[in-house]
Amino acid sequence: MVETTKPLILACCLHQDGHFGPIATISKGLIECGYEVTIYTGSTYREKTEVIGASFLPFPRKADWTERSLFMAIPQEKHKDFFQPPGPGFNATVWEHMQVGMIPDQHAGIQKFLQEANEENREVIILHECTFWGALPSLMGSGMRPLGVISVGIQPLALSSPEVPPFGSGLKYDPTPESHERNAAAIKELFQGAYSVPDEKFQKVVEYLGGTTSRYHVLDAQVQLPDRYIQLCVPGLEYPRSEFPKGFHFAGGLPKGRHRLTSSTKVEYPEWWGEVTRTKKPVVVVCGGTTINIPYQNLIIPTMQGLANEDVIVVVLLGCSGAKLPPEVSIPENSRVIDYFPYDELFPYADVFVNHGGYGGLQHAMNHGLPVVTTTGITDKPENAARAEWAGVGISLGTHKPSPEKLQEAVKKVLSNESYRLKAQEIEEEMTKFDVIQIVVKNIEELGSQE
Repeated sequence: MVETTKPLILACCLHQDGHFGPIATISKGLIECGYEVTIYTGSTYREKTEVIGASFLPFPRKADWTERSLFMAIPQEKHKDFFQPPGPGFNATVWEHMQVGMIPDQHAGIQKFLQEANEENREVIILHECTFWGALPSLMGSGMRPLGVISVGIQPLALSSPEVPPFGSGLKYDPTPESHERNAAAIKELFQGAYSVPDEKFQKVVEYLGGTTSRYHVLDAQVQLPDRYIQLCVPGLEYPRSEFPKGFHFAGGLPKGRHRLTSSTKVEYPEWWGEVTRTKKPVVVVCGGTTINIPYQNLIIPTMQGLANEDVIVVVLLGCSGAKLPPEVSIPENSRVIDYFPYDELFPYADVFVNHGGYGGLQHAMNHGLPVVTTTGITDKPENAARAEWAGVGISLGTHKPSPEKLQEAVKKVLSNESYRLKAQEIEEEMTKFDVIQIVVKNIEELGSQE
């Protein structure tokens, strides 16, 4: 009997918590299934990578950016584009500079890894989160091609279709055939307008790297080109379509308690933890995101203000270890503030989650049957909020800077209307029917068995 060797897994992600977390969790699961995993990301994630038992490969050169180096590399006249209101223009700026602009260096690191693996007669499967575009040139004739490429959807499906509103358009989903003409017109307007800039740059970068341009817009290419596309979601939280691309699979959410799988740090409970676990009052959790530069006045402060006189406990997660509210901020008596705390520890005791619309936070909440009140911030945030409202699991506030009064009204509505909790629990139940690690392993094995 011939002994077979499992392919090496090169797991790629942008170096931000919401991007690293899903890849780290899946990588840990693959390691436990006997795979050798190397995580390819920014240098700030070396320690977190090594904790789970994976090898670490840092992004080279410009791809290993910090906020300062990113701005230094962008022409000064373009800086203002990062400070425009959320919407298609802002999305296009992010895609152009933070994703397309990093492809050459990301691609170079991938090619070096593939070459070294080839010299050792090892096959490689690339597993990357969908916003990491450095693997796409390898699928377009640039350099060596890996045995397979699996993309993991960590945001709502951005693939254009007349059946659904285009990504970032702000249009509400309409199931009637009459909406198809509206959606098609909106797709054309965006793809020929704001979204044409990152796509044109993407096609030029691929040509520069020796590849062949794609007939797909880059938003569609990120879904259509990989051999497999694994969406971290259940069908009940994604707009219906009559067809999905070949190789597309829903995979449900990541497993509960994953912070214990991917961190060596023991959970430290705050002194007020017993209040949360024993109270009969509603517990409202609010978090404005997991990056240090999200202004607290956008969501956290107005939530505390709006609920200050309500008979609830407000648990404020600042989202980053070591973060603090400015000293001039007044903290109401019913608010409890902590810098960072795992969702999976807190959500079993919560009654509503007020959040900035991140995909990971929404999926966490659904994993616990927890309804949401969601703002509509940058990039994919409005899409997440819209899907939450469409699915009946929460309320979209329609703005990234809601007033205390609007937050108070939305939270009270969710707490007083049991339908939001029941819908969230339906999604939770749907999630139990999926095992994301086994789905990824099955697709790796299928790619490995191809001629």
